Amino acid sequence: CKQISALVRRAHTDGLGGLAVATGGAVEVNVQGEEQKKLDVVTNDLLKTLLCSCGTLYCVASEEEEEPCTCSRVVDNSAFNGDLVMMFDPLDGSSNVDAGLATGTIFGILRHPSYLSGSARASTLLQRGSRLVAAGYCLYGASTVLVCTLGKGVFGFTLNEKTKTFELTHPDMRLPRKGRAVMFNHCNFDGWDTGLQQFVRDAQTTIAARAGDAGKGAEGKTKGAGQQEVKVSAEAPWGELRLRLEAMKAQAVEAEDFVAAQQLKEELAALPSASGEEAAGGAFVGQTAANSGGQDAGLAEEPRPTRAFKYSGAFVGDVHTLLTRGGGVFGYPADRKNKTGKLRLLYESNPMAFLIEQAGGVATTGSQRILDVQPSEVHQRVPTFLGSAEDVTEVSSYIRYRLSPDMWI
Repeated sequence: CKQISALVRRAHTDGLGGLAVATGGAVEVNVQGEEQKKLDVVTNDLLKTLLCSCGTLYCVASEEEEEPCTCSRVVDNSAFNGDLVMMFDPLDGSSNVDAGLATGTIFGILRHPSYLSGSARASTLLQRGSRLVAAGYCLYGASTVLVCTLGKGVFGFTLNEKTKTFELTHPDMRLPRKGRAVMFNHCNFDGWDTGLQQFVRDAQTTIAARAGDAGKGAEGKTKGAGQQEVKVSAEAPWGELRLRLEAMKAQAVEAEDFVAAQQLKEELAALPSASGEEAAGGAFVGQTAANSGGQDAGLAEEPRPTRAFKYSGAFVGDVHTLLTRGGGVFGYPADRKNKTGKLRLLYESNPMAFLIEQAGGVATTGSQRILDVQPSEVHQRVPTFLGSAEDVTEVSSYIRYRLSPDMWI
């Protein structure tokens, strides 16, 4: 991390900015056909050499290369033949370097399967993420931060530029149950699943409603379809009935009784809307589909922090924001261009999922826990949603419970 951090900071002065160009003037591409930055090539070679020199690794595998490579081959010495397998993305968000934005390195460590022998093969890497023994990332930004886990909590270390040593600065990093950040690349919105589009619309509607309420100096009334949250007064006309219908609809969704949920939705729509006087000063009642069953609709729940939409273009930077700025949800779903998602399971999604779960969060493909996915190929990609437990569960519920755009419940 120290050496890569120095390279990133000197990229422009040392001529390491821009695309890597091969002999003959053609732009270099990686195994996936993606254009490589100069730093992608340099950091990849640097990591392979330094990691294999430690003597504990059997092989290394990079996002930039087609197959894993044994360390005995990398250092040209048969004595370097450990029992660990390291996978890494050498420079996540490398396109940010030219703009001076944050980048990072992602890594995950598995044990070498004892039943395999000989040179490293693709099958060496095809293990579920639940078998990871360590994972983490290095963030190269205003400071250089190493965040890692060995399966017993998450800890962050910051590079002291004077002593050139990493010092513990973030002990026992934890995610709250629910947070405020919503991190998606909205450029791909039109290609997303309709349920996910609805989640984003509802989050935006909630933000707009709360902003309007703040401008009027009153609490007002807000309702997000996925959050199942309402601000009404039980004493206002129709208030108690509305609260009970909301709770019943939430229970119907939880039980996957979509017919009943649709009927309750229509009954709610038929109720007279609360006036501004009724909404102002109303008691807050928050009820989610995940916890509404069997609870009194009048019980108040801690309100969700105001949503904040963010996206940095670097997976490392966004995950670090979740861990240090109050949680939330990050998502890179499948779309029309990337039909199985864009993030690579072995090199990006699995290490970050392991880290997030150790911090008390959740990581899913939208339908399955990421760490339970059995890899079928080295560069397999998956939709990725991770972050605070309630936020990720909410996103998954939108994807799971959608019927059609005109029958949203």
